Amino acid sequence: MVHHIDGEMVPILEKLSEENKLTLPVAVDLTAEVLKVNRRYPGLPRWIRESLNAVLEMDLIYSDYGIKSKLIRLVNRRREVTEEDIIELKQLTFEMVSTMSERELEGYDIKITDKIEVVDNVLKTMEQTTEMLPVYLDVENTYGFLGERHWRSKKFQGVAALVIILDPINKEVLLWRLHKTPELDDVRDRLKELSLYRKILTWGEEPILEGIQNKKNIQHRSINLYSRKYRSPKTD
Repeated sequence: MVHHIDGEMVPILEKLSEENKLTLPVAVDLTAEVLKVNRRYPGLPRWIRESLNAVLEMDLIYSDYGIKSKLIRLVNRRREVTEEDIIELKQLTFEMVSTMSERELEGYDIKITDKIEVVDNVLKTMEQTTEMLPVYLDVENTYGFLGERHWRSKKFQGVAALVIILDPINKEVLLWRLHKTPELDDVRDRLKELSLYRKILTWGEEPILEGIQNKKNIQHRSINLYSRKYRSPKTD
């Protein structure tokens, strides 16, 4: 039986590596796609294994020895790679991206804005990439926020909420500040449009993504995975 090979990902990895632009999160995403497509077969084809090993043995940006070692083990596994293996791997990488230090974000173009025109320009860049990799979304104080009433006018003052979108391909971080509850409609509309081009990964459920199909809550699936895999043994 012939392997179902995703031949597009390996050249992309090699190109990014040659240009010294390959980060560990991107390497995991691309390699995971290769593993996912071929996961029902006992091991990757030899040429793919050799190509991936050559790339992964190079110095990656934002590298983590534990995650990198696990990735290499999965690439060289001669038996079936399960979906849970891939979920666990992406979970570890998502946590690493979510906790990047200020030093690690030095190479990123960070846009802090409350202007919809700036938001649209940043999102357009994210949508136009030729590499179909996910973006990472986090929201802070975006649900049900009305702010406090002004002491004189009694009108609600918008307490700024924040929508964070990190794009590891274009090395951009959008920090989108909101001041009024109606602005959430703008967020929903633009996330829906973004999801047509990029999968949106989140750490926990995000109600603002309700109705959007191209998304994944990594935390939820990983918690189930860890609870099964690392359940404490019964004691008498």
